[in-house]
Amino acid sequence: MKKKIVCLLIVCMSVLLVGIVSYGADFTEVDATTTRVIQKESDYNSEISVPITKEELSPKPSLLNINVPTDIYMVGYLDYDMAYQVLDLVNQERRNAGLNELQMDTSLLDSAMHRAAETGLVFDHTRPNGLDCFTMDDRMWAENIASGQPTAQLAMESWMTSEGHKANILNESMNCIGIGCFNFQGIYYWTQCFGVDKAQVPTKPDNALVIAKISAITENLQIIIDTNEVTLKPQETHQSILYNVNIGFPIQGSGIQPESAVWTTSDSKVATVNEEGLITAVGVGTATITATIQDIKFDVTVKVDLPFKDVTRDKWYYNSVEYCYKNGIIMGTTDTTFSPNNNLTRGNLVTLLYRMEGYPKVDGEVSFPDVKASDYFYEAVKWAEKTGIVHGYETGKFGPNNNISREQLATILFNYAKYKKKDTSARTDLNKFTDNNKISSYAREAVSWAVAKGVMSGKNEGTRVDPQGRATRAEAAAMIQNYCSYVGR
Repeated sequence: MKKKIVCLLIVCMSVLLVGIVSYGADFTEVDATTTRVIQKESDYNSEISVPITKEELSPKPSLLNINVPTDIYMVGYLDYDMAYQVLDLVNQERRNAGLNELQMDTSLLDSAMHRAAETGLVFDHTRPNGLDCFTMDDRMWAENIASGQPTAQLAMESWMTSEGHKANILNESMNCIGIGCFNFQGIYYWTQCFGVDKAQVPTKPDNALVIAKISAITENLQIIIDTNEVTLKPQETHQSILYNVNIGFPIQGSGIQPESAVWTTSDSKVATVNEEGLITAVGVGTATITATIQDIKFDVTVKVDLPFKDVTRDKWYYNSVEYCYKNGIIMGTTDTTFSPNNNLTRGNLVTLLYRMEGYPKVDGEVSFPDVKASDYFYEAVKWAEKTGIVHGYETGKFGPNNNISREQLATILFNYAKYKKKDTSARTDLNKFTDNNKISSYAREAVSWAVAKGVMSGKNEGTRVDPQGRATRAEAAAMIQNYCSYVGR
């Protein structure tokens, strides 16, 4: 019985880099229109030439297959023209040595192409699934592999300058051959699978861009992800990219398909992810996207920012605006602006509280003469009046379009808390504020409660309460968030 022999060789040369995206079964032809360029180094220049018998491979711990294989997807180009050029060169060498010519074998050709793809993931005679190369095909008795040579002539020259590879090529016992040529992201991977049987000669296939599904165990992989954190706005997307560092041919940036992983999200209301690793921002907040390949896991923190260009994370009111926006309490003035420094009107405020209550139906009519049924805030004012949350001015009017003051905002929130049957007994000493004498008599109790509960905070390092100051939309967002946090919705 003849020993099965393997040889490997690396000679890397600078080549054009192209990355292709899409996948399916073991070899599935795909459309070349979708491409992705992935930057990587291609200046390695090393050679490995170690003939190994099947018996020598068997005791290797990596062949124990101690973890369950998973499917890794790669896209590459099967170049049959190059493979048949190598066949001509092999037979030229054999003729020169007075040996019989080898014929291409159908089974070995398929196996060689698949092995060439496998070496693009793990450049070794041990397959990515942890088994030796001869498990690929019972008809195979010897294997040569190489990577980096951009032409058939250069691949052949590399093999013929290595005694181990040359010995396989000129082995008089061989009668058939399969030759693989797989271009993976600009690097050519070459395989020769030799056999002793009579060839079953195939019709030469056409070149094809294909999906390669490679069975692999994670101990043979060194996978990384392009980023662990991404910031998006609602409806924006991010395509996650997975890379494998080939343990036998370590060129950084060999991207594998994201479909190789199982993708999940911690909060689909913030961000979703599809099976191709495409992250889509849905709502404001933070979510964790997890990519899992067997025991390998990667987390991507996704921060979905507010859609407003005038509210950035460095602003003191960002978290408050985010809270109110996420909870549907305060919307933007446009799709892309919040107008944080604009004043809040009395009509605006009761509308916000009405929205927080879920738009309850209230019978009757509004008694304020300056609130008309056609006004957007009519139902909100009617609800607020009927529940005692607002009382209007001494003139009998409500003043829906008047800018609301900070003490008015505190008073309305105080009344809202009583309506909600919250504990409103907390009080603080207002004398600690230098402008406490400017607090209106009707508002003193409400302001004292608001400060005590943390709903309202002082200005100028806590020395002023600014009761008559106009409440901006940002300040209103902060006070409403504080109310919900410290008093309860």
